[in-house]
Amino acid sequence: MQDLKKYKAISHILIEAGCLKVGEKVAIIYDESTYEVAKYFSETVLKIGGKLKMARTPESHLHGIEPCKDAVMEMMRSDLIVGLTVTSMAHTQARKNACINGARYLSLPEYSLDLLNSDSIFASYKDRKIVVDKVTDRLTKSKYLRVTTKRGTDITLVTTGRAGNSCPG
Repeated sequence: MQDLKKYKAISHILIEAGCLKVGEKVAIIYDESTYEVAKYFSETVLKIGGKLKMARTPESHLHGIEPCKDAVMEMMRSDLIVGLTVTSMAHTQARKNACINGARYLSLPEYSLDLLNSDSIFASYKDRKIVVDKVTDRLTKSKYLRVTTKRGTDITLVTTGRAGNSCPG
């Protein structure tokens, strides 16, 4: 039963957030630590009808490290890229170039099999976009942001000149 939920969660991610369509080329970029999760994603891509390529890149200890050359080549050939590494590749030149080339990118750093069992995966990202865009607009127009919590956090940040970033899913 848990495996079925994982496959449903991955299908939701690929179709709702990644807008995957039958026949599209999908590159799953993974590292040693995310291989088990990548296997589930690869099986789901094939069940949906995507054309799958997988590329293993060395595990990085920092976000933003460029993937290996094989991964970069697969990214450039793909309609959808699943960045399934322990650290984020979202701000790499490889990701930027692939998106300029027309690819869509799902940034899924630190994904685990346990995370795929969470009901939060099934949120409607498109429905949430309206709220996320409103918050983004408010952040962009703000001068300060104050964060407080019941546990005592009380910090004020200067936000003048900073642009909000809408990433609703």
